[in-house]
Amino acid sequence: MKIKCVVACKNSAGAPDFYSCTVNCSKSQYENGDHYDIAESQAIDSDYEGPMVVYDENDGQRWMFNQFFSKCAK
Repeated sequence: MKIKCVVACKNSAGAPDFYSCTVNCSKSQYENGDHYDIAESQAIDSDYEGPMVVYDENDGQRWMFNQFFSKCAK
């Protein structure tokens, strides 16, 4: 399954920022919350830093996902 995620974090300059990504995971990974760890790893791989808070399309604020994704499937 594909889950849209937004990570609140710091960019490489140390300023507060958001990182958006789509995580590919299994249903059991989603149910266990592993998709949050995958989103964090993707942010780190893209030079973002912690602390990090991850929101997925099912628990995050709608405005966040409207900002980063043209459509948010629920």
